[in-house]
Amino acid sequence: MDVIQLGSGEERVSYVLSGIGSAGCNIVRGRENSLALSSSEGDFRGISRRFRVDRGLFPAMEYSSHGIKSSGLSEMESQLIPELYGDIFVGFAGLGGRTTSVICPYILDLLKRQVIPSIFSVCLPFSVESTERVKSARRTLDEIMKSASLTIIYKNDYLSEIARDIPIMKSFSLMNSIMWLPVEDLRRVITGEDLDIFFRETGGKTGFFGMGAGSGREKEKRAVAEALRGPWIRDALKIKPNSGIAILHSAGPNIMDLKEIARELEERTGIEKLLVGSIADRMESTKAKLSLILMK
Repeated sequence: MDVIQLGSGEERVSYVLSGIGSAGCNIVRGRENSLALSSSEGDFRGISRRFRVDRGLFPAMEYSSHGIKSSGLSEMESQLIPELYGDIFVGFAGLGGRTTSVICPYILDLLKRQVIPSIFSVCLPFSVESTERVKSARRTLDEIMKSASLTIIYKNDYLSEIARDIPIMKSFSLMNSIMWLPVEDLRRVITGEDLDIFFRETGGKTGFFGMGAGSGREKEKRAVAEALRGPWIRDALKIKPNSGIAILHSAGPNIMDLKEIARELEERTGIEKLLVGSIADRMESTKAKLSLILMK
């Protein structure tokens, strides 16, 4: 396996953390440098940077995102494009609604034109929701996967596995926290010197997230095993992933710990390439915690 270490540089990376539509705005609310993109004023609470998209422009935005230039967008774009600038644009969205089905492809088209790399973290609706909503989510996901540098996918259906006895509204709050975790870990690890290789290795890929923890002499192996049992990462194992990103939290992570994780993942998943990073956490004196994204 080819192992590539992240986080060895010193150059800081600037992120634009954008919530798109209601669910996405819930995830970035209160986060530093967050940007709300929505057609509803109600989504902007607690978010300092906000951009309201006029629903009357939705048809023109749909044409534009499919390469058909339409009038009436130049003024909006002149105001919106400066808000998107950063080293990495991260978009959070719950798919299926009209707002995300229009804004996500349109924003990706703008990012492509401005040569801004992007990570999209998205969740799919429950399978019991309306057929039209499920189909709309799938169509939008296909558009995102064509253009985003990395797309991380979650299915709401799997919430029942980790939040069986939690009220539905609290389970959505839990989903928001889970979707934030891998992005926060990437923010803590990636430096400016890593950007080229990170997006070369993740470019155009689909990722699935899992997390695990282990203790004792084989804590790294146990953390990998638990991460691979996660409901969302199982979807990655079905499509035979070929690469991954592993970020280890421990009191004093070292290269031997990361190599142990790489060996375990190679044996269990057969992936050929792994980007690794580490985060020193004094609170984890006897444990190892792992954030894992498997990709294809």
